[in-house]
Amino acid sequence: THDEQEFAKFKGCDAALYLPTGFAANEILGVAFSQLNAHIFSDELNHASIIDGLKLGKSSHQQKTIFPHNDVSALEVLLKKSNADFNVIYCESLYSMDGDIAQLKDFSKLCDKYRGILVVDEAHATGCFGQHGQGLLNALNINHKNVISISTCGKALATQGAFIGCNNLFRDYLINTARAFIYSTAPSPVVASFVKTAIDYTSKLEAERLHLSEISKNFREQLISNNFDIGLSETHIIPVIIGKAETALKISQTLREQNIHVKAIRPPTVAENSSRLRFSLHAGITELHLDQIIHQLIQVAN
Repeated sequence: THDEQEFAKFKGCDAALYLPTGFAANEILGVAFSQLNAHIFSDELNHASIIDGLKLGKSSHQQKTIFPHNDVSALEVLLKKSNADFNVIYCESLYSMDGDIAQLKDFSKLCDKYRGILVVDEAHATGCFGQHGQGLLNALNINHKNVISISTCGKALATQGAFIGCNNLFRDYLINTARAFIYSTAPSPVVASFVKTAIDYTSKLEAERLHLSEISKNFREQLISNNFDIGLSETHIIPVIIGKAETALKISQTLREQNIHVKAIRPPTVAENSSRLRFSLHAGITELHLDQIIHQLIQVAN
């Protein structure tokens, strides 16, 4: 469709396929790769939609390997052992619970070296990084040639649906084989038109992206200086790792009473004893807001 062509142009890829949700996009890809002679290497912290997609595809243990989060060296050791026609490295560009960025440049090099295709879920990066908000692949200057990307429309773009960015051949393959695409109701054309408007609007928000980057950096520094554990965060997604689920829930509720809306994330979404408050900043937040959040967080945590 025209909207898919426009998104492909925005993303810098040859083609795109529009789907109702990001979850559906990852499920479709998981099944698609299981039908090919591919070995799938999936980051251990990948989103539930990726995990479920690979399960739905019923890839055998010989076709699927979970590798340690962002561990390039461990991944290369595993890739060396693969005899598959091609290898799929599946990751998120920005991890939604820890706020850290995938080693995309190194993963891309491994793809070049080991018959690889890099599959990147850009759900939390679209709109926030790169020229015109294209995402982290663009920000890191990674060519889309041997890359398949998933870009949700339900976060920064504030609409609905998701796009798989790929080449024309793979798009044709999905259209003809992906049951969840063939037999599912298509997204509304009205919603698709909203997506185009959202992309046009978001692409012009360079000042807002710079502001988001600056307040995120300041907020991380303030949290660290006040002895809060923010893990590996390097973006606008910033966890404050508490530990016990009960404590995280209590702090979240107390902050909500102060009109600070931050969710407590608990197992099984995160590992045991790593329950956290998950801050996801946006460009509408000011430095004054952050000062107030820090002040209230210190009061509550103590």
